[in-house]
Amino acid sequence: MVYFDAHCHIQPKTQFVNAQKAGVKYFFCNATHPDNWQSVCTLNQSIAGVFPCLGIHPWFIQNLPSNWINQLHQLLETYPEMMIGEIGLDGTHPNLEQQANIFEICLKTAQKYKRPVHIHGHKAWSTILNFLKCYPNLVCVLHRFGGNDALVRQFLKFPYVYFSVMHAKPVRFIPNNRLFIESDAPDGLNFSEKIIEFIQQNQINPHVLYQNLIQFSELFPALKPYIDKGKTYDK
Repeated sequence: MVYFDAHCHIQPKTQFVNAQKAGVKYFFCNATHPDNWQSVCTLNQSIAGVFPCLGIHPWFIQNLPSNWINQLHQLLETYPEMMIGEIGLDGTHPNLEQQANIFEICLKTAQKYKRPVHIHGHKAWSTILNFLKCYPNLVCVLHRFGGNDALVRQFLKFPYVYFSVMHAKPVRFIPNNRLFIESDAPDGLNFSEKIIEFIQQNQINPHVLYQNLIQFSELFPALKPYIDKGKTYDK
């Protein structure tokens, strides 16, 4: 069986290798600040199946280099399979106005380059919902989503939104064809291979999750050459 981790961060190379041995073949690896963009790109170059996502996490909006936007554009042009993340808003952290300014810059950049975005929305999902109304056709992964049924229904009005979870509670609200599972490693579930246990414990169909990844790659064709669309069982 092939699994994938819809959201993780920089880890030692051995962690990715161990996860792949366990059956987690693909990883959406998110940076948080320009200081670690290159590290994520290096992982992408050295480990097949690690897909880079570069952005500004709302916790780390201070002390950005003055040319960070140009750096991001250059890397987007260099890596066609690169996505934008982790970006978003956090209602428990200060400087919400500055968070929002940076978030909007990243959304505009994603729209320009036609790249998916990986969105952090802790205590701010309703505000993010309003932002996305201006970008209705963006492909989005809502990272560590924990909203209720009513919020899920609002996000489902956008055609290309996926919900990435690591807790069982929101799973029952989310349509099967919009569901991703993540580790948020090295935080969250600690290791990417822990998602296998989570999927099994919560009786989530891994075939459906893998089909969602294939569907996602159809929306973002730069991923298509890297995703095996054959059988999901090992020979």
